[in-house]
Amino acid sequence: MSLKNTPNSFGLVSRANHWISAFAFILALITAFAAEEFMAKGEARTAVFHLHFSLGISLFLLMILRVIWLKMSPNPEDIGENRMEVVLSHIVKGFLYLSLIVMPISGYMMVSAGGHDIPFFNLFTLPNLIGENPDIKAIAKPLHVYSGFLITFILMMHIAGALKHHFVYKDDVLNRMLGRSSSKPE
Repeated sequence: MSLKNTPNSFGLVSRANHWISAFAFILALITAFAAEEFMAKGEARTAVFHLHFSLGISLFLLMILRVIWLKMSPNPEDIGENRMEVVLSHIVKGFLYLSLIVMPISGYMMVSAGGHDIPFFNLFTLPNLIGENPDIKAIAKPLHVYSGFLITFILMMHIAGALKHHFVYKDDVLNRMLGRSSSKPE
């Protein structure tokens, strides 16, 4: 099992980053929704938001690592003969990457501009470089919220594309990210 990507498969580093990011993003969505919709202000709600903040920071760090890793180990070759679908998959992936950078930054700006600290898994607290600023918060909050809606839609397209490749085209797109052996030789 290779750490690096090959022309036909994703290596362990790319697969781990992908699945850890997916899990962290889903958990971040759940924590934000649960805290906003179902929890009264108090210690429990604050703890859930602190988990949400920590997950956001983690996603940002994972995206930085992913971009660096792409330079060291490019993704495998595209699968598929439909050029429009290949282009669409690159657009979807680009928006996923962009959203996974914009969301944590806008979240940091929103929380900081609200005058709050941003703890990271109770290990340390990020410095508040903005300070309380209602004008910045008024811009950052909708950017963060609408980015969440956008990335959820894009993520559904990403999943639908992977499932279409797996069940309709019966190719190795999903198998490559699951770490299953490819039908193509390395």
